[in-house]
Amino acid sequence: MKHRNLFLMFSLTSILGGLILLSFTTNTVEDPWIAPKSADTIKNTFALEPLTLTQGEEIYMLYCWPCHGEEGYGDGAAGGAMGILPANFHAAKVKKQTDGAL
Repeated sequence: MKHRNLFLMFSLTSILGGLILLSFTTNTVEDPWIAPKSADTIKNTFALEPLTLTQGEEIYMLYCWPCHGEEGYGDGAAGGAMGILPANFHAAKVKKQTDGAL
């Protein structure tokens, strides 16, 4: 009888805890972030060359890959946990942004 009561208390606590966590992780629709107009004047100062591409890839794989995915499609494992999906860098609306906006 003691084990049964303990099991029921654990089960109810788990269910309530899960419902509370679910309320914090549901996806929400938010307005997209828009860079200020002053960002349009900022240009990338790095030349497109092998060293900068290698260094950029290292930084991407460290900081961006978990959310944006290995190929930049916004399909990284950590991305969905934030409540909104990360940007797909292959999407037209992302590709047409200025250096500064990105």
